[in-house]
Amino acid sequence: MSTFHSTTCPHCNCKCKTLKTNQLSPQCREITYICTNDECLHIFVAQIIPVRTISRSAKPNPEIILPMAISA
Repeated sequence: MSTFHSTTCPHCNCKCKTLKTNQLSPQCREITYICTNDECLHIFVAQIIPVRTISRSAKPNPEIILPMAISA
């Protein structure tokens, strides 16, 4: 897998490519990134988790509990 995401390298601020992803749980995904800057090439791991619901699911999973976003 080699797709661009809006993630940037924490060291040089250049775009990163996804090397691999791993679903750790229904609410947590781990992503391994590589910096596209040939002078940096930093490889790092990030985690993505849902934090709050903006719009309720039409097919909710009863095992997943996410707070609703507070409207401004």
